[in-house]
Amino acid sequence: MQLFQFIGALVGSAIVVATASIAWPLVTLSPMPPVLTNVRNVVIQTPLGQQASSVLGVSDPSQTKPINVSEFVASKASEAFMATKESITKSATTSILTQLMTRYKELPEDQKRVVRASICTQESSTLIETTP
Repeated sequence: MQLFQFIGALVGSAIVVATASIAWPLVTLSPMPPVLTNVRNVVIQTPLGQQASSVLGVSDPSQTKPINVSEFVASKASEAFMATKESITKSATTSILTQLMTRYKELPEDQKRVVRASICTQESSTLIETTP
């Protein structure tokens, strides 16, 4: 059992080192350590290594510009916040409209007429005010 754990750890470490050697130019401008350069030279010759480097856009490390991680994280956090805000707004609006419609249906007919008249009056006055 320990042999399988050792082999698994070895394979996992090899994958991490191979990935780091390919992605290094995306992370930092500092020069790649010689050992990692040697690993990259071997990995890049494999079809999987070539595919990974083309997908990441690091086929030519001298032409690669590192990603600004803080800007990337900030932009993704902002996108997530805006999506969440929009979802919550839609959910709240739907809930409020559902409650209003339920209560409106429960009103006696004379009160429904008052509500309709009030809404129609406000809509027409708003249209009159906004029309040039």
